[in-house]
Amino acid sequence: MKRIGIIFKKEFIDTIRDRKALFFMIVFPVLVFPLLIGVTTTIQINIMKKEQGKVLNLAYIEYGSAPSLLKAFQADTSLTLHFGLSENAADSLILIDSLDAALIITENFQEDIRNLKSGTIQLHFRTEGSLDIAMTRIKNIISAYSDGLLSARLGDLKVDKEMIIPVIINEMDLASQREKLGKTIGGFLPYIFILFCFAGAMYPAIDLGAGEKERGTLETLLVAPATRLEILLGKFGVISLAGIISAGISLLGIFISLIFVKEIPEELIQIASEILQPGTIILLITLLLPLTAFFAALLLILSIYAKSFKEAQSIITPLNIVILFPILIGSLIPGMHLNSYTALIPILNVALASKEVIAGTTQLIPMVLVYLSSIIIAGLGIFACSQWFQQENVIFRD
Repeated sequence: MKRIGIIFKKEFIDTIRDRKALFFMIVFPVLVFPLLIGVTTTIQINIMKKEQGKVLNLAYIEYGSAPSLLKAFQADTSLTLHFGLSENAADSLILIDSLDAALIITENFQEDIRNLKSGTIQLHFRTEGSLDIAMTRIKNIISAYSDGLLSARLGDLKVDKEMIIPVIINEMDLASQREKLGKTIGGFLPYIFILFCFAGAMYPAIDLGAGEKERGTLETLLVAPATRLEILLGKFGVISLAGIISAGISLLGIFISLIFVKEIPEELIQIASEILQPGTIILLITLLLPLTAFFAALLLILSIYAKSFKEAQSIITPLNIVILFPILIGSLIPGMHLNSYTALIPILNVALASKEVIAGTTQLIPMVLVYLSSIIIAGLGIFACSQWFQQENVIFRD
Protein backbone atom coordinates (compact mmCIF):
# COMPACT_ATOMS: atom_id res chain seq x y z
CA MET A 1 0.00 0.00 0.00
CA LYS A 2 2.87 2.36 0.80
CA ARG A 3 4.39 1.93 -2.66
CA ILE A 4 0.98 2.43 -4.28
CA GLY A 5 0.65 5.67 -2.29
CA ILE A 6 4.11 6.84 -3.42
CA ILE A 7 3.29 6.12 -7.07
CA PHE A 8 -0.13 7.79 -6.66
CA LYS A 9 1.50 10.91 -5.21
CA LYS A 10 4.10 11.06 -7.98
CA GLU A 11 1.51 10.63 -10.74
CA PHE A 12 -0.89 13.10 -9.15
CA ILE A 13 1.82 15.78 -8.98
CA ASP A 14 2.66 15.15 -12.64
CA THR A 15 -1.02 15.45 -13.54
CA ILE A 16 -1.66 18.77 -11.79
CA ARG A 17 1.41 20.20 -13.51
CA ASP A 18 -0.29 19.56 -16.87
CA ARG A 19 -2.23 22.70 -17.77
CA LYS A 20 -4.44 20.94 -20.30
CA ALA A 21 -5.45 18.29 -17.75
CA LEU A 22 -6.13 20.99 -15.13
CA PHE A 23 -8.28 22.93 -17.58
CA PHE A 24 -10.53 19.96 -18.43
CA MET A 25 -10.57 18.73 -14.83
CA ILE A 26 -11.26 22.01 -12.99
CA VAL A 27 -11.62 25.17 -15.10
CA PHE A 28 -13.94 23.86 -17.83
CA PRO A 29 -16.51 22.25 -15.45
CA VAL A 30 -16.69 25.47 -13.39
CA LEU A 31 -17.22 27.70 -16.42
CA VAL A 32 -19.49 25.58 -18.59
CA PHE A 33 -22.66 25.73 -16.46
CA PRO A 34 -22.70 29.51 -15.80
CA LEU A 35 -21.98 30.13 -19.49
CA LEU A 36 -24.45 27.54 -20.74
CA ILE A 37 -27.31 28.50 -18.40
CA GLY A 38 -26.61 32.23 -18.53
CA VAL A 39 -26.30 32.49 -22.31
CA THR A 40 -29.25 30.20 -23.14
CA THR A 41 -31.55 31.87 -20.58
CA THR A 42 -30.63 35.36 -21.78
CA ILE A 43 -31.11 34.44 -25.44
CA GLN A 44 -34.47 32.77 -24.76
CA ILE A 45 -35.77 35.74 -22.74
CA ASN A 46 -34.63 38.22 -25.42
CA ILE A 47 -36.28 36.15 -28.18
CA MET A 48 -39.55 35.99 -26.23
CA LYS A 49 -39.53 39.76 -25.55
CA LYS A 50 -38.75 40.46 -29.20
CA GLU A 51 -41.51 38.16 -30.46
CA GLN A 52 -44.08 39.52 -28.00
CA GLY A 53 -43.32 43.15 -28.92
CA LYS A 54 -42.98 42.55 -32.64
CA VAL A 55 -45.47 44.17 -35.04
CA LEU A 56 -46.86 41.26 -37.08
CA ASN A 57 -47.52 41.53 -40.82
CA LEU A 58 -50.76 39.70 -41.57
CA ALA A 59 -52.29 39.26 -45.01
CA TYR A 60 -56.10 39.53 -44.74
CA ILE A 61 -57.75 37.78 -47.71
CA GLU A 62 -61.54 37.84 -47.97
CA TYR A 63 -63.45 35.47 -50.22
CA GLY A 64 -66.41 36.14 -47.97
CA SER A 65 -67.36 38.84 -45.49
CA ALA A 66 -66.45 38.84 -41.77
CA PRO A 67 -66.83 42.45 -40.54
CA SER A 68 -66.76 41.71 -36.81
CA LEU A 69 -63.63 39.58 -37.14
CA LEU A 70 -61.96 42.27 -39.23
CA LYS A 71 -62.72 44.82 -36.49
CA ALA A 72 -61.13 42.52 -33.92
CA PHE A 73 -57.91 42.37 -35.92
CA GLN A 74 -57.94 46.11 -36.71
CA ALA A 75 -58.31 46.87 -33.00
CA ASP A 76 -54.98 45.16 -32.27
CA THR A 77 -52.29 47.82 -32.77
CA SER A 78 -49.52 45.18 -32.80
CA LEU A 79 -50.77 43.92 -36.19
CA THR A 80 -50.30 45.42 -39.65
CA LEU A 81 -52.97 44.13 -42.03
CA HIS A 82 -52.25 43.79 -45.75
CA PHE A 83 -55.20 43.67 -48.15
CA GLY A 84 -55.55 42.87 -51.84
CA LEU A 85 -53.09 39.98 -51.93
CA SER A 86 -53.87 36.68 -53.63
CA GLU A 87 -53.47 33.42 -51.72
CA ASN A 88 -50.43 32.36 -53.77
CA ALA A 89 -48.75 35.75 -53.39
CA ALA A 90 -49.28 35.68 -49.63
CA ASP A 91 -47.80 32.18 -49.39
CA SER A 92 -44.73 33.30 -51.33
CA LEU A 93 -44.23 36.30 -49.03
CA ILE A 94 -44.55 34.08 -45.95
CA LEU A 95 -41.82 31.76 -47.27
CA ILE A 96 -39.38 34.70 -47.67
CA ASP A 97 -40.35 36.15 -44.23
CA SER A 98 -41.99 39.28 -45.67
CA LEU A 99 -45.26 38.22 -44.05
CA ASP A 100 -45.80 36.47 -40.72
CA ALA A 101 -49.10 34.85 -41.68
CA ALA A 102 -52.12 35.02 -43.96
CA LEU A 103 -55.73 34.87 -42.79
CA ILE A 104 -58.18 33.63 -45.43
CA ILE A 105 -61.94 34.07 -44.92
CA THR A 106 -63.87 31.44 -46.88
CA GLU A 107 -66.71 32.42 -49.24
CA ASN A 108 -69.64 31.23 -47.08
CA PHE A 109 -68.16 32.33 -43.76
CA GLN A 110 -70.72 35.03 -42.83
CA GLU A 111 -73.65 32.94 -44.11
CA ASP A 112 -72.53 29.97 -42.00
CA ILE A 113 -72.24 32.20 -38.93
CA ARG A 114 -75.77 33.58 -39.48
CA ASN A 115 -77.12 30.03 -39.85
CA LEU A 116 -75.50 29.07 -36.55
CA LYS A 117 -72.98 26.86 -38.31
CA SER A 118 -69.20 26.82 -38.06
CA GLY A 119 -67.49 29.42 -40.21
CA THR A 120 -64.20 28.30 -41.75
CA ILE A 121 -60.98 30.34 -41.61
CA GLN A 122 -57.64 29.31 -43.12
CA LEU A 123 -54.47 30.42 -41.38
CA HIS A 124 -51.30 30.10 -43.45
CA PHE A 125 -47.94 30.37 -41.68
CA ARG A 126 -44.51 28.80 -41.46
CA THR A 127 -43.57 27.13 -38.18
CA GLU A 128 -40.53 28.70 -36.51
CA GLY A 129 -40.08 26.28 -33.61
CA SER A 130 -41.49 25.65 -30.17
CA LEU A 131 -41.59 29.38 -29.32
CA ASP A 132 -44.11 30.27 -32.06
CA ILE A 133 -45.37 33.35 -30.22
CA ALA A 134 -46.58 35.10 -33.40
CA MET A 135 -49.07 32.33 -34.20
CA THR A 136 -50.20 32.22 -30.58
CA ARG A 137 -51.05 35.93 -30.70
CA ILE A 138 -53.09 35.54 -33.92
CA LYS A 139 -54.90 32.45 -32.66
CA ASN A 140 -55.77 34.24 -29.41
CA ILE A 141 -57.64 36.94 -31.39
CA ILE A 142 -59.55 34.29 -33.37
CA SER A 143 -60.29 32.36 -30.17
CA ALA A 144 -61.65 35.48 -28.43
CA TYR A 145 -63.83 36.20 -31.49
CA SER A 146 -65.10 32.60 -31.50
CA ASP A 147 -65.89 32.70 -27.77
CA GLY A 148 -67.85 35.94 -28.29
CA LEU A 149 -69.93 34.36 -31.06
CA LEU A 150 -70.63 31.29 -28.91
CA SER A 151 -71.73 33.41 -25.95
CA ALA A 152 -74.01 35.47 -28.22
CA ARG A 153 -75.61 32.34 -29.72
CA LEU A 154 -76.21 30.80 -26.32
CA GLY A 155 -77.63 34.09 -25.07
CA ASP A 156 -80.08 34.27 -27.99
CA LEU A 157 -81.18 30.70 -27.29
CA LYS A 158 -81.32 31.42 -23.55
CA VAL A 159 -79.03 28.47 -22.94
CA ASP A 160 -76.57 28.35 -20.08
CA LYS A 161 -73.01 27.71 -21.30
CA GLU A 162 -72.66 24.89 -18.79
CA MET A 163 -75.35 22.92 -20.67
CA ILE A 164 -72.99 22.36 -23.62
CA ILE A 165 -70.10 21.30 -21.40
CA PRO A 166 -71.39 18.01 -19.93
CA VAL A 167 -68.07 16.96 -18.37
CA ILE A 168 -65.48 19.07 -16.59
CA ILE A 169 -62.09 17.54 -15.82
CA ASN A 170 -60.38 18.82 -12.71
CA GLU A 171 -56.79 17.69 -13.09
CA MET A 172 -54.73 17.04 -9.99
CA ASP A 173 -51.05 16.34 -10.61
CA LEU A 174 -49.68 14.49 -7.58
CA ALA A 175 -46.08 14.96 -8.68
CA SER A 176 -44.21 17.47 -6.51
CA GLN A 177 -42.47 20.49 -8.03
CA ARG A 178 -39.15 18.74 -7.38
CA GLU A 179 -40.31 15.62 -9.22
CA LYS A 180 -41.58 17.58 -12.23
CA LEU A 181 -38.46 19.70 -12.47
CA GLY A 182 -36.27 16.69 -11.73
CA LYS A 183 -37.80 14.71 -14.59
CA THR A 184 -37.23 17.71 -16.88
CA ILE A 185 -33.63 18.60 -16.00
CA GLY A 186 -32.83 15.12 -14.70
CA GLY A 187 -32.13 13.95 -18.21
CA PHE A 188 -29.79 16.86 -18.84
CA LEU A 189 -27.67 16.81 -15.66
CA PRO A 190 -26.57 13.13 -15.82
CA TYR A 191 -25.57 13.81 -19.43
CA ILE A 192 -23.22 16.54 -18.18
CA PHE A 193 -21.94 14.64 -15.12
CA ILE A 194 -21.02 11.50 -17.07
CA LEU A 195 -19.33 13.45 -19.86
CA PHE A 196 -17.31 15.44 -17.33
CA CYS A 197 -16.34 12.20 -15.59
CA PHE A 198 -15.01 10.87 -18.86
CA ALA A 199 -13.39 14.13 -20.00
CA GLY A 200 -11.77 14.73 -16.60
CA ALA A 201 -10.23 11.24 -16.62
CA MET A 202 -9.25 11.24 -20.31
CA TYR A 203 -6.24 13.57 -20.34
CA PRO A 204 -4.60 12.18 -17.17
CA ALA A 205 -5.07 8.66 -18.61
CA ILE A 206 -3.43 9.61 -21.90
CA ASP A 207 -0.54 11.33 -20.12
CA LEU A 208 0.07 8.58 -17.54
CA GLY A 209 0.11 5.87 -20.20
CA ALA A 210 1.07 6.96 -23.71
CA GLY A 211 2.61 10.21 -22.43
CA GLU A 212 5.06 8.36 -20.20
CA LYS A 213 5.94 5.96 -23.03
CA GLU A 214 6.63 8.91 -25.31
CA ARG A 215 8.79 10.69 -22.71
CA GLY A 216 10.67 7.45 -21.93
CA THR A 217 9.85 7.60 -18.20
CA LEU A 218 7.68 4.45 -18.14
CA GLU A 219 10.72 2.17 -18.39
CA THR A 220 12.29 3.91 -15.38
CA LEU A 221 9.08 3.41 -13.39
CA LEU A 222 8.92 -0.29 -14.34
CA VAL A 223 12.37 -1.02 -12.87
CA ALA A 224 11.42 0.65 -9.57
CA PRO A 225 10.99 -1.65 -6.53
CA ALA A 226 7.23 -1.95 -7.08
CA THR A 227 5.12 -4.58 -8.78
CA ARG A 228 3.30 -3.79 -11.99
CA LEU A 229 -0.02 -4.10 -10.16
CA GLU A 230 1.12 -1.44 -7.66
CA ILE A 231 2.22 0.85 -10.48
CA LEU A 232 -1.08 0.26 -12.27
CA LEU A 233 -3.17 0.95 -9.15
CA GLY A 234 -1.27 4.17 -8.48
CA LYS A 235 -2.01 5.41 -12.00
CA PHE A 236 -5.57 4.11 -11.86
CA GLY A 237 -6.23 6.00 -8.60
CA VAL A 238 -5.07 9.31 -10.07
CA ILE A 239 -7.21 8.88 -13.21
CA SER A 240 -10.31 7.94 -11.17
CA LEU A 241 -9.76 10.90 -8.83
CA ALA A 242 -9.47 13.25 -11.80
CA GLY A 243 -12.83 12.04 -13.16
CA ILE A 244 -14.60 12.43 -9.80
CA ILE A 245 -13.07 15.89 -9.24
CA SER A 246 -14.27 16.99 -12.68
CA ALA A 247 -17.83 15.76 -12.02
CA GLY A 248 -17.84 17.28 -8.51
CA ILE A 249 -16.66 20.65 -9.79
CA SER A 250 -19.42 20.61 -12.40
CA LEU A 251 -21.86 20.64 -9.44
CA LEU A 252 -20.06 23.73 -8.17
CA GLY A 253 -20.70 25.25 -11.59
CA ILE A 254 -24.44 24.70 -11.09
CA PHE A 255 -24.38 26.52 -7.74
CA ILE A 256 -22.44 29.40 -9.31
CA SER A 257 -25.11 29.59 -12.03
CA LEU A 258 -27.92 29.74 -9.46
CA ILE A 259 -26.15 32.57 -7.61
CA PHE A 260 -24.90 34.74 -10.45
CA VAL A 261 -27.27 34.19 -13.39
CA LYS A 262 -29.95 36.79 -12.61
CA GLU A 263 -32.26 35.76 -15.47
CA ILE A 264 -33.19 32.47 -13.76
CA PRO A 265 -36.68 32.78 -12.16
CA GLU A 266 -36.67 32.87 -8.35
CA GLU A 267 -39.04 29.89 -7.99
CA LEU A 268 -36.76 27.82 -10.24
CA ILE A 269 -33.75 28.70 -8.08
CA GLN A 270 -35.67 27.69 -4.95
CA ILE A 271 -36.67 24.29 -6.39
CA ALA A 272 -33.14 23.66 -7.73
CA SER A 273 -31.72 24.47 -4.29
CA GLU A 274 -34.11 21.92 -2.75
CA ILE A 275 -32.98 19.30 -5.27
CA LEU A 276 -29.25 19.85 -4.78
CA GLN A 277 -29.18 18.93 -1.11
CA PRO A 278 -26.11 17.18 0.43
CA GLY A 279 -27.89 13.80 0.40
CA THR A 280 -28.67 14.10 -3.32
CA ILE A 281 -25.11 15.14 -4.14
CA ILE A 282 -23.65 12.23 -2.14
CA LEU A 283 -25.92 9.76 -3.96
CA LEU A 284 -24.90 11.17 -7.34
CA ILE A 285 -21.21 10.93 -6.47
CA THR A 286 -21.57 7.32 -5.24
CA LEU A 287 -23.28 6.44 -8.53
CA LEU A 288 -20.40 7.98 -10.45
CA LEU A 289 -17.64 6.27 -8.45
CA PRO A 290 -17.85 2.78 -10.04
CA LEU A 291 -18.58 4.31 -13.46
CA THR A 292 -15.47 6.48 -13.14
CA ALA A 293 -13.45 3.40 -12.15
CA PHE A 294 -14.67 1.66 -15.32
CA PHE A 295 -13.79 4.72 -17.43
CA ALA A 296 -10.33 4.88 -15.81
CA ALA A 297 -9.64 1.20 -16.52
CA LEU A 298 -10.85 1.47 -20.13
CA LEU A 299 -8.87 4.66 -20.79
CA LEU A 300 -5.71 3.24 -19.23
CA ILE A 301 -5.98 0.10 -21.37
CA LEU A 302 -6.13 2.20 -24.55
CA SER A 303 -3.47 4.63 -23.37
CA ILE A 304 -1.01 1.83 -22.52
CA TYR A 305 -1.63 0.30 -25.94
CA ALA A 306 -0.91 3.55 -27.83
CA LYS A 307 2.66 4.29 -28.90
CA SER A 308 2.37 8.08 -28.49
CA PHE A 309 0.23 10.81 -26.94
CA LYS A 310 -1.19 11.69 -30.37
CA GLU A 311 -2.12 8.08 -31.15
CA ALA A 312 -3.82 7.73 -27.75
CA GLN A 313 -5.90 10.86 -28.48
CA SER A 314 -6.96 9.53 -31.88
CA ILE A 315 -8.01 6.19 -30.31
CA ILE A 316 -9.78 7.60 -27.23
CA THR A 317 -11.54 10.70 -28.63
CA PRO A 318 -14.16 8.69 -30.63
CA LEU A 319 -15.23 7.07 -27.35
CA ASN A 320 -16.99 10.36 -26.50
CA ILE A 321 -19.53 9.53 -29.21
CA VAL A 322 -19.91 5.92 -28.02
CA ILE A 323 -20.62 7.12 -24.46
CA LEU A 324 -23.22 9.60 -25.77
CA PHE A 325 -25.52 6.87 -27.12
CA PRO A 326 -26.69 5.32 -23.80
CA ILE A 327 -26.89 8.77 -22.19
CA LEU A 328 -29.06 10.12 -25.02
CA ILE A 329 -31.27 7.02 -24.89
CA GLY A 330 -31.91 7.66 -21.20
CA SER A 331 -32.42 11.40 -21.70
CA LEU A 332 -34.47 11.66 -24.89
CA ILE A 333 -36.52 8.50 -25.41
CA PRO A 334 -39.95 8.87 -23.73
CA GLY A 335 -40.95 6.09 -21.36
CA MET A 336 -37.36 5.06 -20.63
CA HIS A 337 -37.29 4.41 -16.87
CA LEU A 338 -35.02 2.70 -14.38
CA ASN A 339 -36.16 -0.89 -13.83
CA SER A 340 -34.66 -4.32 -13.26
CA TYR A 341 -33.57 -4.54 -16.92
CA THR A 342 -32.22 -1.04 -17.60
CA ALA A 343 -30.38 -1.17 -14.25
CA LEU A 344 -28.01 -3.74 -15.79
CA ILE A 345 -27.01 -1.72 -18.88
CA PRO A 346 -23.70 0.14 -18.37
CA ILE A 347 -23.77 3.96 -18.48
CA LEU A 348 -27.52 3.97 -19.25
CA ASN A 349 -28.21 2.66 -15.73
CA VAL A 350 -26.22 5.50 -14.12
CA ALA A 351 -27.95 8.11 -16.33
CA LEU A 352 -31.43 6.79 -15.41
CA ALA A 353 -30.54 6.34 -11.74
CA SER A 354 -29.21 9.93 -11.57
CA LYS A 355 -32.47 11.11 -13.11
CA GLU A 356 -34.44 9.30 -10.38
CA VAL A 357 -32.19 10.68 -7.62
CA ILE A 358 -32.64 14.26 -8.85
CA ALA A 359 -36.43 13.79 -9.07
CA GLY A 360 -36.51 12.13 -5.62
CA THR A 361 -38.28 9.01 -6.94
CA THR A 362 -35.65 6.32 -6.33
CA GLN A 363 -36.69 2.70 -5.69
CA LEU A 364 -34.57 0.32 -3.65
CA ILE A 365 -34.27 -2.77 -5.91
CA PRO A 366 -33.37 -0.96 -9.18
CA MET A 367 -30.86 1.23 -7.32
CA VAL A 368 -29.21 -1.82 -5.71
CA LEU A 369 -28.97 -3.45 -9.15
CA VAL A 370 -27.37 -0.29 -10.56
CA TYR A 371 -24.70 -0.30 -7.85
CA LEU A 372 -24.04 -4.04 -8.18
CA SER A 373 -23.81 -4.04 -11.97
CA SER A 374 -21.62 -0.90 -11.97
CA ILE A 375 -19.24 -2.37 -9.36
CA ILE A 376 -18.99 -5.68 -11.26
CA ILE A 377 -18.25 -3.90 -14.56
CA ALA A 378 -15.68 -1.66 -12.85
CA GLY A 379 -14.06 -4.74 -11.28
CA LEU A 380 -13.89 -6.49 -14.65
CA GLY A 381 -12.37 -3.36 -16.18
CA ILE A 382 -9.67 -3.17 -13.51
CA PHE A 383 -8.90 -6.90 -13.89
CA ALA A 384 -8.63 -6.56 -17.69
CA CYS A 385 -6.38 -3.53 -17.27
CA SER A 386 -4.07 -5.40 -14.85
CA GLN A 387 -3.76 -8.32 -17.29
CA TRP A 388 -3.10 -5.91 -20.15
CA PHE A 389 -0.36 -4.13 -18.17
CA GLN A 390 1.50 -7.41 -17.62
CA GLN A 391 2.13 -7.90 -21.34
CA GLU A 392 5.52 -6.66 -22.57
CA ASN A 393 4.42 -6.71 -26.22
CA VAL A 394 1.66 -4.21 -25.35
CA ILE A 395 3.74 -1.81 -23.24
CA PHE A 396 6.68 -1.79 -25.66
CA ARG A 397 4.68 -2.11 -28.85
CA ASP A 398 6.55 -1.24 -32.10
